[in-house]
Amino acid sequence: MKTRPSLNLSSLDGSNGFVINGINEGDFSGISVSSAGDFNGDGFDDLIIGALRADPNGNDAAGESYVVFGKSSSFGASLNLSSLDGSNGFVLNGINIYDQSGISVSSAGDFNGDGFDDLIIGARGADPNGKESAGESYVVFGKSSGFGASLNLSSLDSNNGFAINGIAADEQSGGSVSSAGDFNGDGFDDLIIGARFATPNGNAAAGESYVIFGFRTTTITDEDTPVNILASTILSRYTDVDGDILSISNFTNPANGTLTLNDIGTLGDASDDYFIYTPKPNYNGADSFTYTVIDGNGGNITATFNLNVKPVNDAPVAVNDTVTAAKNTAVNIQANTLLANDTDIDSTNLSITDISDTTNGTAVLKNNGTPSNSADDFIVFTPNSGFSGAASFNYTITDRQLTSTAKVTIQVGDRLLGGNGNDVLHGTPGKDTLNGGNGKDNLYGGNGKDTLNGGNGNDLLCGGIGSDILTGGNGKDKFVFTDGEGTDIITDFCKGNDLIGLSGGLTFNKLSFTGNNIIVTATDEILATLTGISTTTLTAANFTIV
Repeated sequence: MKTRPSLNLSSLDGSNGFVINGINEGDFSGISVSSAGDFNGDGFDDLIIGALRADPNGNDAAGESYVVFGKSSSFGASLNLSSLDGSNGFVLNGINIYDQSGISVSSAGDFNGDGFDDLIIGARGADPNGKESAGESYVVFGKSSGFGASLNLSSLDSNNGFAINGIAADEQSGGSVSSAGDFNGDGFDDLIIGARFATPNGNAAAGESYVIFGFRTTTITDEDTPVNILASTILSRYTDVDGDILSISNFTNPANGTLTLNDIGTLGDASDDYFIYTPKPNYNGADSFTYTVIDGNGGNITATFNLNVKPVNDAPVAVNDTVTAAKNTAVNIQANTLLANDTDIDSTNLSITDISDTTNGTAVLKNNGTPSNSADDFIVFTPNSGFSGAASFNYTITDRQLTSTAKVTIQVGDRLLGGNGNDVLHGTPGKDTLNGGNGKDNLYGGNGKDTLNGGNGNDLLCGGIGSDILTGGNGKDKFVFTDGEGTDIITDFCKGNDLIGLSGGLTFNKLSFTGNNIIVTATDEILATLTGISTTTLTAANFTIV
């Protein structure tokens, strides 16, 4: 004899499922249960639970329904419905005494075509239009955010949902409700509502069921994409008992886009008019505008038209970079250095995926032994032997979906030796090493982080743009600075022998001194650091204008 597989509900412990506890005695929580679809659009399906005897807002047996949001993990053995706070779910409150809202609950599919699953809740005891127990059903539209701990079904206003009224007294429409899927194949999910005590064709309690076709209540467009909205589509929602011709008289501009009306050159004929809605650049989310429908004879109604702008992933934007390197010396370029000026309107999680088109050297992407962590990646660039000048490579970044490519220019410096004469040496835009040798030499580093050695003789050393290292050597040397060109280090300044030359409008009285640093007072820029020298001992005699 085979043993029938079974599961004791008492064994649910959070790992294999969990129990959901009702709130008050006699609420009858669980009288109806269903999937709620992905009501909040977070990628997890949700639940809905009915409690037809709950007493919201003091209304006896008005009924409550509870939406519990799905998630990926961290389930306890039980969940109290009283703990729903808007972040983990919320309660939907019935309206009037004895409505018995929640007798039947279900997902409604995406009834209004806005990309979010909707809900339907039956209230068989409701009294629409004064008809006792004719019953009501409530469609609640899904959305991505903005949930409070509770929602009163009486607050449904066509923007967040609507009520469906039963026909005759005591029919109890809404005693059963369900999604009907896309029954008519028009792209919108439909509904079915049961009324078990309805009397079709004079047959008492033969019962009726009602199929309601889904329809668009929200126009959808992609981010950065205009959409046309036919005026006739809006006007089709309205009728006029007098047969008057309806038209749209005015409208408001939406908060997150612009709206224009095109009459196609047929002023006075609204049948071919259409609106053009253009969302703000890179905006996604809900938007709306109000409009007024008139009948030409004094009748009018103002309503809201809802829009949903769906997010679209924008490609990242990679921006060219320039770095420096020394001759015959490999340089590590941190990925974060290159990514610092790259942007992505949708993401900050960018990484480098590829290196290509290298010139005058080799470039290799390294993951630092942590392939899952792109934050510590770096590129090793090695210039060709003996090369000095501009090298380059392309790098490609990704946001995990789209890519962009930019160019890195590497200014490879040179090694220049002056010899015995009075030399003038100019560095490249790269990382240079200049040695004056003997003689009265003038050394100009140019751009890049340069190393200047005066050697023997009375030399002039000007690092230029970049944070440079300056060593005068023997002789009476002059170290020249201009503000805005970086912080240089003088390794061997000798008071009374060497001078600091100021250019570009700098003067001694524009400087301040602290520790080893000479500072431009107005900008707090550190102009130079003097190794082994307390700059507070310097006087105007140690400076000269060049």
